Formats: sequence, structure tokens, C-alpha cells
Amino acid sequence: MSLKGKYFKLLAAIFICILSVSSFCNIPVAAKSSSKVYPAYDFNGDAGKFPKKLPNGLTIGKEKWGGYSYVPTILKGKKKVWSAAKQSIIDGGGQTQFTVTSNRDTFLSYYSGATGGEMTTLVGVHQNGKVFFKKNFGSGAGLEVKFLASNKVKVAIERVKKNWDPSREPNAARHSGIWDVKEYTISTTGHLKLVKKYIKHGL
Repeated sequence: MSLKGKYFKLLAAIFICILSVSSFCNIPVAAKSSSKVYPAYDFNGDAGKFPKKLPNGLTIGKEKWGGYSYVPTILKGKKKVWSAAKQSIIDGGGQTQFTVTSNRDTFLSYYSGATGGEMTTLVGVHQNGKVFFKKNFGSGAGLEVKFLASNKVKVAIERVKKNWDPSREPNAARHSGIWDVKEYTISTTGHLKLVKKYIKHGL
């Protein structure tokens, strides 16, 4: 083989190697970009931003609750597959957050509260519209539920202040500022797995 032919084969081999390495390196990036955690929306002020279509074919919609406020719904096409209005919520117009996972599931949290009570409803829906996960969190003096990743959620429940006497003291006096925090992952079959827990003073 001529020197020119050997040189050409060497260049071709180098090009193929670079292309293979580049393709391999792009795999994790593509997987990462396919999941998303959306910001929290307040249905008292953000209802006008809905419906919101997701890349997995589901839509986060809204419907009236109590005649004066809105709560979130999840639709597959035009079919409503889940609604916060059908759950044991405390009030309408609360905060909602949702995600799309790398395998195209959607998780949604809806917070509702009133004087003396708070609750967050979590739901998981496959891209085909099947609801596969439901869970409510409540109680305590305070509650915060937040998605840390598309399938990972942090649940913080504030302890009620020691010796708080509801017969003599207002609800505001029940706050201790001490939070029990747990972080969970949610599987594709709807199982919660505790991955971390800790106590925090103030959020």
C-alpha cells in the first residue's frame, strides 16, 4: 500500500473514533435533558397560565373549585384523568408543582391550606393517562412539599410547639420552627423510597 493510502486509512480511523466517542458522550446529556421539574405555580394568581401542555402528551389543566377559585387537573388528550377537586383537599387556589420524568411519567403536587390545617396531595400519571400513584401529606404546624428532581420529593413537616394549648392560644402560637424533613424517590410503579431524613431548624 502506498504512503498516501496508509495516510488516508489513518485519518479515516481517527475520524470514526472521534465520532464514536462523541456519540457515547452525548447519551447522558440526552437522558438528562428529557426530564424536567417545573416551577411552583400559585392557582390564586397563575390560573391564567393554564392549560399547559407537557412534552409527554399530558396536559395540566384547571377547573373551578368552590365557585371562586381554581385547582389543577391532568388530561390525556381531552379526557380528564385526575382532578384535585375530586381529592380530599382543604381549599382551592393553592400551589401546584409538576414534573416530567425521563421515562415520560408526570408527578404533580397540590398544596391546600386554611387556618389550622395544611395538606399536600401527590399524584403520578403515566404518559398513557393511567394514574399509578397517590399520596397525601398533612398534619403538624407547617408543611412544605417540593420536587428536588423529576421523581424525587422533599417533605418537611413542622413540629407543633411543646405545651401549646389550643384552648388558650391562637393557631399562630403552635409553630416551633423545628422541621422533620424526609426525601423520597418515587418509582415507576408508585412506591416511595426514603433516601434521606434529617431535622432542620427553620426552612
